[in-house]
Amino acid sequence: MKKSLFLLLSICYLSVNAQNSHVVNTAGMTFSPDSLTINVGDTVTWINTGGFHNINATLVTFANNPEGFGNGVASAPWSFQWIFTIAGTYDYQCDPHAGIGMTGIIIANVLPVAGCTDILALNFDSLATIDDGSCTYPLVYENLFISEWGEGSSYNKYFEIFNPTNDTINLSNYAYARVNGDPTNIGVYEYWSDFDSGSAILPLDVFIVAHSSADSIILANADMLVSGTTALSNGDDGLALVFGIEPTSPIAPDGITYAILDWLGDWNGDPGQGWNIGSVNAATRDHTIIRNCNIIQGDTSWANSAANQWMVRPNNYWNNIGTHTFNTSVYDSLSFTICNGLSVIVGSNTYDSTGVYTDILIAANGCDSVVITDLTVLTSAASVIVNDITICNGDSILVDSNYYYISGTYIDTLQNAVGCDSIITTNLTVQTPVNQSFTICFGDSVVVGTSVYHTSGNYSDTLVSSIACDSIIYTEVIVYSQFNSIFGGIPNNTVGGGGFYSGQQSLELSCYIPSELVSAVIYSQDTTLTTFEILDNNGNVLSDTTVNVIPGGHRIYFNYNMSAGSDYVLSVNGGSNDLFRNNSGVSYPYNFGALASVTSSSAGGQYYYFFYDIEVKQSSQPTNYSICNGDSIVVGNSVYNTTGLYTDSLTSSLGCDSLVFTSLIVNPNITFTNNQTICIGETYTINGNIYDTTGTYVDSLQTIAGCDSIITTNLTILSISAGSSINNQTICIGDSIMLGTSTYFMTGTYYDTLISSNSCDSIVTTNLMVHTANYASVNGGILDTVNGPGAFSNYNGHLLLDASVATLIKSANVYALDTNII
Repeated sequence: MKKSLFLLLSICYLSVNAQNSHVVNTAGMTFSPDSLTINVGDTVTWINTGGFHNINATLVTFANNPEGFGNGVASAPWSFQWIFTIAGTYDYQCDPHAGIGMTGIIIANVLPVAGCTDILALNFDSLATIDDGSCTYPLVYENLFISEWGEGSSYNKYFEIFNPTNDTINLSNYAYARVNGDPTNIGVYEYWSDFDSGSAILPLDVFIVAHSSADSIILANADMLVSGTTALSNGDDGLALVFGIEPTSPIAPDGITYAILDWLGDWNGDPGQGWNIGSVNAATRDHTIIRNCNIIQGDTSWANSAANQWMVRPNNYWNNIGTHTFNTSVYDSLSFTICNGLSVIVGSNTYDSTGVYTDILIAANGCDSVVITDLTVLTSAASVIVNDITICNGDSILVDSNYYYISGTYIDTLQNAVGCDSIITTNLTVQTPVNQSFTICFGDSVVVGTSVYHTSGNYSDTLVSSIACDSIIYTEVIVYSQFNSIFGGIPNNTVGGGGFYSGQQSLELSCYIPSELVSAVIYSQDTTLTTFEILDNNGNVLSDTTVNVIPGGHRIYFNYNMSAGSDYVLSVNGGSNDLFRNNSGVSYPYNFGALASVTSSSAGGQYYYFFYDIEVKQSSQPTNYSICNGDSIVVGNSVYNTTGLYTDSLTSSLGCDSLVFTSLIVNPNITFTNNQTICIGETYTINGNIYDTTGTYVDSLQTIAGCDSIITTNLTILSISAGSSINNQTICIGDSIMLGTSTYFMTGTYYDTLISSNSCDSIVTTNLMVHTANYASVNGGILDTVNGPGAFSNYNGHLLLDASVATLIKSANVYALDTNII
């Protein structure tokens, strides 16, 4: 319900400050009119149309005039004009005729100015002459302030307002206004909530506003319940205790419509998770904050309030709900009787003389703690004795009535004959068994008493000390091997703080010396089948192992060989399922000697994911190197430049021998001479380079091993170019022509590629025409089977033909009895 503080009835005055003009004429020996009333700012014009007159209103003549003016004596016609800027009564005259009564008077009045004339008002107007009822005054409210704020789990939210006065205060004109975490309009509220009708706060009492679904303890103390848009925030909203009337639409506080009494946060921006108080980040979220005892009023500066006005308590802390400790001093009386030489310390003061002392200290809640100390110092002095004693294990010493048998420092206070303390300090050393551990190099040894140990193991020796005690010495001997496992990372899930986590996160690991990632311990909340992966820094899976992890600690094994100078990622395929991870107590890097280091996590240096008590050991496999002829590698103090397997003995950080195995392959550089001959007009291409001129060219290529391959090309360009020709030939039948190795005797076109003496191609096109002789045909022999007797024969026979000249046998007739192939 909206409240009304007061209703202002304003009477507005309309003032017309228009300037007016007036005219005074000379009429014979008078001014007309001779008396004129005007307003300040008006203009008066004197006009003379006849006679010898002037206007004299100078201060010399009329000293009482507010201001002086005048003109010289002159005959008509003339006019004189004056603007009156000062209120008052003005006398003036015509000098030649003043004695016969040619005088005048002008009264200049000030127009009324309406406004607020009350100097106590916010809008007091010093120029106003009439109060128009528009005065506004500062809001008057009681000194209420926020004394407690609780932002707990779920809906456990409330805030408390304290009344530090001796009067009951009606809350009808008070309210609380707030913004969401990131306000839309900086400096302007978004939600206005009036207190319930009839709400009031008793003297030195509190009024509590709580969420309607809060815990029963909060509800039992609540005076007003809220929900929905009037509900309280998660600690990141800005809330102000205000006094005034809710504006028609949200505006910034103006001190007239409404004013801010106290802040919890502000309306100027998003604080993130919550508002910081002192050194506590987001203290208004998941905390209860209580106003210090010495704060007596609200603070309109949140920066000032947050600096030192609040005590921060844990989540769901409601021990102070319903009451507020306000400006209260706590008194405490102390009485001491001490011996001479001793003293009493109260706060930062030290007292060693008889007397009564008053100290004012500051309690945790900011209130004064008044301590009155009544001190009596005896004349007798106290004695202080210090004893250093060493005993055997199982023995004890007696001081006064106290027995001591464990190493430590003990203080006993006895009394001497005059009643003063005798303080005995006993520094007791008990010769208990000694536990010692040694890491030695192979071939070295450890001497304990008369025992010599040179192999790894745990040993026990009993010696006799200088005070004749049996001294049992437990000795652990570790014989160093460069291939021993090194365990690192966070050792287990009891170190630091954390919890079980599901999601895609990982550890980042760098390898410096060829090493084997052997194993790690995983802590699981449930039994799950999980694949653990080793990836390179590009996300490629290098190795994995699938394990059915069980609740509790479980060691998994990778046995993966890592390369020197490489970075790796230890991850879970598809994300973890309730595996333990740290979110506090993390301190990178976690080194494995000089072998490797866990450098960070995928979520940054605050987190450590999944892999605990990681086991790494130096790889015994040789490191493989491949170089080109002429290059070399350095191992320790050795330089190698030929193919081979090498072993170097270096010195570890313990001073022990450390073997380094190196496998070196030296790849040759190749040199090749390439002799080439081409015809003029042709080109030769090698390694992308094109050559068409006789000369020697050197090209550097690389072999598959990355070594140099030097090719020297000796290029010769033949001076005769390749060409073509047409050869037209005509021959008689029976003749032939030869081109190269080809012989032609029939009409046709033939193509031959010949090689000239300089090896260049020469293409010859031959058009051959063969002419035949025109001879007559002569038939001879028996003409047919009717000429003379005969018969079909199966015998092989032949005819003899004798030619005296070159003769072409063209054809003959053959007669057969059957069809035959002959």
